[in-house]
Order: sequence, then structure tokens, then C-alpha cells
Amino acid sequence: MTKEQQTTPGGITRAVCACAFALFHLLSAETHASVKDQPTVRLAVVNTFGNNFSVRYFNGTVNAIAKSLDGRRLIVQLYNQDEYLKAAKENKFDLSIASSGLTAVMMDTLGGTPLLTLVHARTPNPNKANGGVIIANAKNGNINSIRDLKGKSLVVMSKKAFAGYMIPMHELERQGLNPENTFRSITEAREPMTRLAEKVRDNEFDVAFLASCVLENMEQEGTLKPNEIKVINPQNSADFYCQHSTELYPGWILSARSSLPATMVRKIVISLLGMPVGKSNGEYWTIANDYQEMNTLLRRMEQREFMERDIPWLIRRYKYYILSAVFFLLFILANWMYLAYAVRKRTKELKDTVEENLAFERENLKIKDRFESLQRVNSIAMISTMVAHELKQPLAVINNYAEGLGRRITKGRFKTPQEILPIIEEIRSEGQRASSIIDLVRRFGKKDKHERQTFDLGDLTAETVDMLIRVGTLTTGYELKCGKNILVTADRLNIEVVIINLIKNAVEACRAEASPMVVISVSAKDQDAEIIVEDNGPEISDEQFEKMKFVGNSTKKDGLGLGLAIVHELIEAHGGSLVLKRKKEGGLICVVRLPRCEEKE
Repeated sequence: MTKEQQTTPGGITRAVCACAFALFHLLSAETHASVKDQPTVRLAVVNTFGNNFSVRYFNGTVNAIAKSLDGRRLIVQLYNQDEYLKAAKENKFDLSIASSGLTAVMMDTLGGTPLLTLVHARTPNPNKANGGVIIANAKNGNINSIRDLKGKSLVVMSKKAFAGYMIPMHELERQGLNPENTFRSITEAREPMTRLAEKVRDNEFDVAFLASCVLENMEQEGTLKPNEIKVINPQNSADFYCQHSTELYPGWILSARSSLPATMVRKIVISLLGMPVGKSNGEYWTIANDYQEMNTLLRRMEQREFMERDIPWLIRRYKYYILSAVFFLLFILANWMYLAYAVRKRTKELKDTVEENLAFERENLKIKDRFESLQRVNSIAMISTMVAHELKQPLAVINNYAEGLGRRITKGRFKTPQEILPIIEEIRSEGQRASSIIDLVRRFGKKDKHERQTFDLGDLTAETVDMLIRVGTLTTGYELKCGKNILVTADRLNIEVVIINLIKNAVEACRAEASPMVVISVSAKDQDAEIIVEDNGPEISDEQFEKMKFVGNSTKKDGLGLGLAIVHELIEAHGGSLVLKRKKEGGLICVVRLPRCEEKE
């Protein structure tokens, strides 16, 4: 080992790895198999004493086992106490070498059979070959007896170690101390016991628990000087030549799991019993026949872990868990109280909101009732005004013809009765139209379905223009452009009313102009029939144009604002549309579209 490896953590790690690697090859070197797929026997060794000692101490045992395996390959694996029990649970070995207590714990839970017990020159009695050692730094004058351990820091290999934890703890209890509260702290180093002795020597911890004979082995190797460590509560026992602080129990045990054939177990036992005594430590395998003290100790340790404790002990042992539980319960309680408050507050808010919504709904119903009442009154007023609006034209014609007829009869201008008939026919025709208008208005008020028929829109427009000329309504210049065979299915009188209103509005809008002109055109536009009435009246402002969209608003001085409203209602009832456009130079363009029928052949 180099100087660097001796003084740095990295060097120590590399040294341990190199030693473990050497141990593995050393323990496996004498095996008879060299083929990877050859049957194997797995041996587990608990590495309590450190790698160097394990190499020397178990070399002869491994060689003897390997020679008795009938050609099977032997695989050796080192474990600490915790790893050993985990490997046993996972069935990772067939044979094991461990302390008697650890072996007993393994067999009690996972099964197995104790075969032989290992003894050596310092521990010749197999029933009394293992004990615990309580050590402290030799220079620490505050620790001289078991009683002085109270409040000190303790380091152990593992709490599952038999000689390195269970036996010394039992000794403390046997002498009247409570193992649970004796030490200020207990640290599981999970390192070989040789390292624990070094930690106490270097004052990293006050006390350590070791297995018996570890100190002697370290002094023999030169890793520990006799005056560096002192044994607390030293004991003297016959046939036991290692320092110890406790009672003695059976030594290390070779045990076999059920995975190993019985014939092979027999050969292994015979081979180990016939193995010569070791040269360095005088070790050899024999049979222990007294496990009563060990079993009693294990039962007491188990009872000490699970027996009932008083309330102060429970509080001391589990005080952090209790505090955590109390804080958790307080948190739950606070959270519950907050949620209850939030729920009550939210419920009140929802209740208030529901009440507000109900009040709002009741107010809406009242407003709706008032609105419907006003709507009915407005509809009645609109229908009444519509009657007056639409009947004005035929009644005016009838009055004109009647007055003219009366004057001509008075003056004796009619020579024959036949001359009177055309005038009477005109009066009769206008009377029928007035009656039709009344029927139209009644249907409009009741929202009845209109009687529809298919007709040529161009012909109807030309006839309406001719009638307006005859009765003196179309008094401005006009231009008529009507396409042929433009068919629609509609109420003929309704469409006639639409055309009359549009032309009358156009005439009234441009009458004051120097050269008033109304242009009427009928054409087919895609799937629709289109009527366009255009005038050259004055420019229309934005405000006036917006008013045209509402019922009751008119741009004429004496207008009622119903002409376009009537047109809009009638056109929409036929699935059509009315669009108003302003001309830049002044005037208005009214565009009416109606669904067009297929042309006649």
C-alpha cells in the first residue's frame, strides 16, 4: 500500500476494494470448476472483522468446502449484517458463515439448519466462543464503568449485529440501565468493527460495541496499540482468552439453506470436521450443543422491542412523531374551520345572488308585460295608420272621378250613357282596390298567410306605373326598364303596394328638383328578382338616412314614416329583402329582392 493510499480517503477506498478483490480471488482460487455454466454453490460470509482478517481466517474453510462439492463451482460473497438478512430473504446463498445470533435470526424467519461452530485457540469452548466488548478511548477518564455510559455517543456496526449490539445492550439491561435512554446518540456505521475501534481511538465517538477477539486481532496485526483502547466492564471466563464485557454465547456458525442437497451437506460437514487446525489462530470447526442462553437473549431482545411501555416512555421515544401528528391534526382542524367559514360565506353569497336573480327576473317579467302591452298598442296604431296611408290613394281617385263625373253631367257633356261607363269602371276598380287594401291590412295585423300566385314581376311593375300615371301620382319624369319573363310567387296585391310606395316616395323626394326623374327597373339577379327604384332628390344626411330604418320616422315634412316600414314588412313576409343606398350626387336607391321562380318555356 502506498503512502497516498494510507493517508487519503480515496486511497483508503482503493485499498479496501483491492483487498476485497484479493479476498474474492483467494477464496475462489481453489475451486475445481472453471466453466461459467457449471452448477454453483453460493457461500455468504458476514464481514465483521475486516477484509484482512477474513482472508486469513476463512481461507482454509473455503478451500475445504470447495473440495467437497463434487465438481460444483463455489461462489463466495461478503455481506454486512443488513445485507446478509436481505440476501437470505432473496435466496442469494446456499451456505452462510455468521455469528450464532445473526444465524438464529435468519433461520427463525427464513429457514435453514445450523451445522458447525467455529472455534480457535482463544475460544476453545464452542458453547462459549462469542461475546460483546464495550470500548472507550483509553485517555477518556469520564468513562470507566457501565454507569458512565449514560449520555455518551455510541457507534455500532449494525443494530442487527449479535455480539456487536444485542449482547452489550442485554448487559446494560442486566445491570439495571435502560438501553433506550442510556446513550445520547446511537450511530449505525455499517462498517467492519475494526473501523469502529479506530473511530473511538480518534475520538469521533465516545463508545463502541465490538465482538470479542476483534481487539486482539487488531493488536496482532499492528493496527491498534494496547494502550489506545480500554474495555469497559471487563469479565474473566474460563476457557475464553479474549477481552469481553458480557456473558458468552456460541461462536460463529456454518448453516445450510434448503436449496442445498442433503448428500452435499453431509460431505461439507465431513470435510470441515476433518480440516486441520489453522496455523495462525488455531481455528477449526466443531459442534456446539448449548444454545439455550442465546435463545433466551434473542427472546428478551424481541420482547424488549415489542412489550408494552408506560406513557412517559412512549412520549420520550415517539415525541417527534407525536408532535408531527399534533401539528397535522391542528392543520386539519384549521383547514376544516376555514373551509366551513368559506362554505358559509359562499352559501350566503349564492343565496343573495339567487334572491337578486329572482328579483331581477320578476322585474324583467313586469318590463316584458309592459313592453308587450306597448307593442300591442303600437301595432294597433300602426295598422290604423297603415289603413289611412294605403286607402288615401284609391279614395282620392274615386273622389276625383266622382267630382269630374258630376261636373260633366251637370254641364250636359255626355251625349250617350256609354260615355259614362269608362268613368264608372274606373271608380269601381279603385273601390275594389280599396277593399283589397283593407283585406291586406287585416291580414297584416293578424299575420295571416298571404294568397300567393306566380306572375311576371316586370308586367306587374309596368301595369302599376301605368296606373300611377293615370291617377296623377307619377307626375315627374320617369324611365321604366323591365325585363321579360321574370317570375315570382307572391301575393300580387302585396307586391303592388310595395311598388306603389317606392314610386310615391321617389316622386315626393325629387318633386322639388329642376328636372325630377324616377328610374324604375326590373331584372333577374342570380336566383332573385330585383326591383330598383331610383330618384335624383336632394342629398340625404347621415341622421336622415339612419331615421329611415325606424318606424315612425320620415324625412318628409308631413310624412308618417310608414311607407318603408310597410314595404319592409311585406318584403320580409315573402322571404325577400329591402336595401337602401344613398347616391353621391343626391337621391336614394331602393333595391328590393324576391326569390325568383323557374322561367316559363
